[in-house]
Amino acid sequence: MPRLLLASFQTVLLIGILVKVGCHGTSPLINLHDSAPFPDPPSVGAQSDRQGVFMVKNAKQAVNLKAKRHAQFFGPDSEWATSAKFLKKYYEKESLVQER
Repeated sequence: MPRLLLASFQTVLLIGILVKVGCHGTSPLINLHDSAPFPDPPSVGAQSDRQGVFMVKNAKQAVNLKAKRHAQFFGPDSEWATSAKFLKKYYEKESLVQER
């Protein structure tokens, strides 16, 4: 009996999740009725540059955090920690290339 109750609960939960995901509408990518002026190309370029710098900074911070956690959990000489250090060096090198 408990097994049947658990299976029915899982079924109801799955149906609820599917309904929630299926009924979630998407917003239009371009609002054709918006009267706001389109931004000029220099401001779009500057915003793109700022976003790129922000993404590189966040990627570096995430890799640093992962490297520290891997070193704590598996030891500083483990393959996990070494791989994270190599990934950190790769991101740093790629960010320098992208900044040029």
